[in-house]
Amino acid sequence: MKVALIRNVQESRNLSMSLYADRLHNALSAHCDIMNVRFESNSIYRLTGLAGLRIQGYIGRFWSFPRQLQHLQAEVFHIVDHANAHLLRALDPARTAVTCHDLMLIKLAAGEIPWHGRRPWTASRIFHWSVNHLPHAGAVLCTSETTRRDIIRLVGCAPERLHVAYHGLDEMFRRIFDVDAIAQARTRFGITWPITVLHVGSNRFYKNLEGIIEALALLGAGWGEKVHLVKVGRDFTSAQRDLIRRRGMSERAHFLGQLSPEDLVLLYNVSDILLYPSLYEGFGWPPLEAMACGTPVVSSDRGSLKEVVGDAAIIVNPEDPEAIAEGVERVLTDIGLRQMLITRGIEQAKKFKWATTAEKVIKVYHEIAATH
Repeated sequence: MKVALIRNVQESRNLSMSLYADRLHNALSAHCDIMNVRFESNSIYRLTGLAGLRIQGYIGRFWSFPRQLQHLQAEVFHIVDHANAHLLRALDPARTAVTCHDLMLIKLAAGEIPWHGRRPWTASRIFHWSVNHLPHAGAVLCTSETTRRDIIRLVGCAPERLHVAYHGLDEMFRRIFDVDAIAQARTRFGITWPITVLHVGSNRFYKNLEGIIEALALLGAGWGEKVHLVKVGRDFTSAQRDLIRRRGMSERAHFLGQLSPEDLVLLYNVSDILLYPSLYEGFGWPPLEAMACGTPVVSSDRGSLKEVVGDAAIIVNPEDPEAIAEGVERVLTDIGLRQMLITRGIEQAKKFKWATTAEKVIKVYHEIAATH
């Protein structure tokens, strides 16, 4: 079977979508003939001085890319990013699957996700228009049961066309028992403090970094100077940096940049807690990665996180910094609880395999091909 895996335009900087496409391609390669489809936007408007501007991405997604897809030949097409569901107009929709990761912008516009900033009305309208094409797809692959229910409720897809296929977890995420390797990693990352609370991800509002900063500033007597926050991924925003200063945490908040997967494995292994009290998540890889490395997780249950972490994490109210701080202190003070979280986390992480994801996706491909 020949499958066209339709990725984002070349200029897209959405790292999670790129990782999903890469991992899915690797998992599916043993089962079918996968053709990666990712076009670089036309050079015409690049020469006009628009390169690097947001408009370039819009032109690529909504004008150039659809026209380049019109003559694409394959038995099955798979759009890996639901924000590009409008590409169904350029393909045979009955032979096309779309992966829907989340409907965050729709839920945000509806007031279902707490946020006190300016609403991204333009982005929300464009997103809504695109995902409204989902009901025309031959199948929609949902990365969680939560997303499946949201699609039924907010977009109106027929339930029989929706299939849950969780993300997998890379096998490289594992516990490291080599004492020397752990000591070298601590030195490499400059960790000289007793306790490391880690956050992995972007700096956008739904990651709730403000809640994390407030919570760590509220830790009880005796913990303050011992507990340091380490951030990986996107740097703190200027507003978050200002909050760090105001809460007296300037010496206890560190940014390490975007790490390689190999370095990230090491960092999980030298961290004491992954703190992940997101206001919303479509899936959430970091909790699983941390669990596989034997790092206890304090998380919220917003979005799909409860499906991901199961009973292997401390669940807190992400809108209550005191509750977040209490969750952190419980892990630090209760040795039995900590060991239980480590044991349960390792078992929970084992449930998410790319081979399982590939089996479910291939089954959907065959259903589409057989029907059409």
